Amino acid sequence: MTIFTDKPTALQILKDDHLALMPSSYFGGKTPSDDTLWRRLMAAEVEVARKLGVPLSPVEVFPSVPPTADELAAIGTTPWIVEPGYDMPGDFFGVYGWGLVKLATKPLIAVEAVKFVLPCTIGTV
Repeated sequence: MTIFTDKPTALQILKDDHLALMPSSYFGGKTPSDDTLWRRLMAAEVEVARKLGVPLSPVEVFPSVPPTADELAAIGTTPWIVEPGYDMPGDFFGVYGWGLVKLATKPLIAVEAVKFVLPCTIGTV
């Protein structure tokens, strides 16, 4: 999935606005093919997402267990990642305090489920 929803329009804008004089100056009079320009545009999009530290299109996030075939079928072609749970200190959620969970994948659009797993103290010394 990409932020460029219309490939021909994106390539035409790139050619008209940013590559108008470049073929004669840098490419020996030849214009790069649409496939080459599209690959470069996709690479630039991935680089921007990496540098900003955020996905530029919606991503489905699964817990540490890889998703099942049914879960993957339900999201269709939406990109997905596996993000393990966060370890919190024992006093993170106190009687008079609130905890703020800093997410690795942001911005957050929707939450389907949250599961807090408390450590078991039975049988420990």
